[in-house]
Amino acid sequence: MYHYASTYNYLNSIFVAQLKKHYPDTQLFWVIKQSIDYLPYCSNINDPLEQRRHLDDTVNQMYTDGVTFNEIYTNTVVTEFILTSSSTAVDVKLESTTSRHLRNIDHVIVNTGLQPDRSLYANLNVHECPLTKGPIALAAKLLSSTNNDCLNQISHGTSSLMTTENNFFIVGNKSYGSHKNFLMKIGFEQVDLVFQIINNSRKVSTKVLESCTPVYDA
Repeated sequence: MYHYASTYNYLNSIFVAQLKKHYPDTQLFWVIKQSIDYLPYCSNINDPLEQRRHLDDTVNQMYTDGVTFNEIYTNTVVTEFILTSSSTAVDVKLESTTSRHLRNIDHVIVNTGLQPDRSLYANLNVHECPLTKGPIALAAKLLSSTNNDCLNQISHGTSSLMTTENNFFIVGNKSYGSHKNFLMKIGFEQVDLVFQIINNSRKVSTKVLESCTPVYDA
């Protein structure tokens, strides 16, 4: 089995390593694109998320125990998957300072991040952030923020939800694109903000109509 990742969002899949307890002959390989100086994750004793602290500690232990993974390749990228003659396994070509192959891999777990499905508005005039693929106004707010704790997020206001497509709003996980800090709480707040925008727009339209109402003499 081969696992390719080093991101926070998908570390839970590392627990597939528990298979080795029940099937000791299982071979596990972990390929990480970045170089690792000491441990893959820095455990923060003040982290308000207890589960995240536990995840850090568990994965760091797996990384160093010399038992869970047969090999760990850092500063390495995957360049090719080659289907074997059995058609049930693949050879994985790795590139680092040298080239090498992992032979007869029967399961591949690729956790390199995600992007939202933007096909719904592919033909609309929505200016996207080239980095996160989310709408540009919100992306600019998120990327300029120095707060890395997703629990301490605040709403970025109605202006962050405006897109270059008139009267078109993107809310929820899709609005964050590939940015990792989305919370459902933020999504609910975004819905409230959109209705504020709509209500304010209606009030303005009503005032304009009232000012344009013709007055006829009796």
